[in-house]
Parts: sequence; C-alpha cells; structure tokens
Amino acid sequence: MYVRKDAGIYQFQKKGYVVINDFMPKTHRDPVVQDFLHNPGNIDPQCPVSQSFSKHPKCEFLLLYFQKFVEEVNSLPLYPTYSYARLYKPGEVLTPHTDRPSCEISVTINMGQSSEEFNWPIFFALYKETPSVVSVNLNPGDAVVYRGCELPHWRQEFKPPSVDDWQAQLFLHYINVYGRHTNHMYDGRDNLEVENFLENT
Repeated sequence: MYVRKDAGIYQFQKKGYVVINDFMPKTHRDPVVQDFLHNPGNIDPQCPVSQSFSKHPKCEFLLLYFQKFVEEVNSLPLYPTYSYARLYKPGEVLTPHTDRPSCEISVTINMGQSSEEFNWPIFFALYKETPSVVSVNLNPGDAVVYRGCELPHWRQEFKPPSVDDWQAQLFLHYINVYGRHTNHMYDGRDNLEVENFLENT
C-alpha cells in the first residue's frame, strides 16, 4: 500500500476521499474474482446490466482483514457493516448517489478487469473544493477510501472495447464507532459469515 499514513489522513479529512495505490495484492483478489466469474450473481436494480454479490463470505473476510488499515486512514475506530461487489458489464451506468447509513466510511477496490485496454473512472462531487468534481482511475488492486454518505459519486456508461469485457469492483463498508449509525454494525446481523481463503497462501 503506497501512501504515507499522515498524507492519507490529511487528504481524507480535507477532501473526504483518498486514493490508495496497490491496496490489495493479486493473491487476495484472484480467488474472489474467479468466484464472481464462475458463479451467477444477483441482479441489482441500481445496476441491472451487471452481476452483484452481497455479503459474499470471501468478501466479508476481506472486510475484516482491511479494517485496521481503513481505521488508520480515518484516524478513527470503526465497526464493519457489510461487503458488496459487482461484476460490471458493458453498457452499465452508475448514476450519482450517496450511500445509506451502513456505508459511512467506504472503500471501492478494482479487483480486476478483462483487459488493460480500458479504464473506467469513478467520479466524486467535492463540496468547498476546486475542482468541485474529480475523476479517479483505479488500476487492478487500487482503491479509494471515501465518505460514502457525504460525497455524491457515480460512473458514466461503461464502454470497454469488447462486449465481453468486464470489471470487478469490491466495496467494503464501515461506520464510526463514535458516530450516529452504530446500530448498523454488521448491517443489522448478529455476526459476519466469513471464509478465510488466505489461510494456505
């Protein structure tokens, strides 16, 4: 993870987001992506062209695995809420939105893509900042930590070179231990169902 801790905290506190290059190594990403490619996901009305995976056991494990680092970026203790993932397909659009209370602090990670011939940026609307809208390109393994309930974010239409192309994106969601949304810990569940798929790596 190539970001100076103090610089990351400063940018996150000032702008509400920070980019973390090489956030997740390939060894952690590939088993998850293979699950997505070989198992049918669900249809999410927000992104009906794509496959969605809510609270996948491997992703729930990563939610816990990266919690300490996300706490360092925020300089706050956090509770995990849930993970979510999508295998985006050509033609998909993510319209501008903010997230629900369980997503107070969020991480979006590029888990992999079918080709290096395209990049599909995520956009953030920043208040009290110039420029007021920023676009962020993420290579596989890169991530953005952001305030999901505060910063409007979106993606324009996904137009890769081939109709068979895809991009896998994982979202890890947390809440502030001292915040207003502590009742959303585990997203209302008693616990997390995790699969430690890194035990033998």
